[in-house]
Amino acid sequence: MHKDVNPAAPPLRRIGAVGIIRDYDGRVLLVDPAYKDGWILPGGGAHANEFPHVAVTREVQEEVGLELYPARLLVVDYVPENEADDVREGLTFVFDMGSVGADTPKLINSHELTGVQWVLRDDLPEVTVPAQERRIREALRVVEGTGTVHYLVNGERVCVNGSRRPIT
Repeated sequence: MHKDVNPAAPPLRRIGAVGIIRDYDGRVLLVDPAYKDGWILPGGGAHANEFPHVAVTREVQEEVGLELYPARLLVVDYVPENEADDVREGLTFVFDMGSVGADTPKLINSHELTGVQWVLRDDLPEVTVPAQERRIREALRVVEGTGTVHYLVNGERVCVNGSRRPIT
């Protein structure tokens, strides 16, 4: 055991679970949260002792009314603490939730969200923040078979030794 970690009081971290949902034209479903800037993938925080794949299923149903189940894990994104935005350090699991017709989703959770839209990959920079755009692009690479499951830090790929590789 490391001397700097107290096993009786480990650090608190958030566990997020979000899903890539595509329509049959390849667009990605994004939601507009009332509590932060930029459009994001549907999903949210896991409850205590809730598996991430269960959390994404619950959150997608709560937010957009779709009963979808994750087909596979696409990326794991470490999100460092951001005191300016009051965000605690955590891990976000991004799952492939499959494809549905473009007319399928509806905004269900109007207390947290202000909208739902389908977005083309090329339009991501105009609707979401850079870290979210990078996370979505990396996940889409895995969905499309041009990439493999990656560990990310704030949306950017990292090597096992911790150095960052450029995103192409």
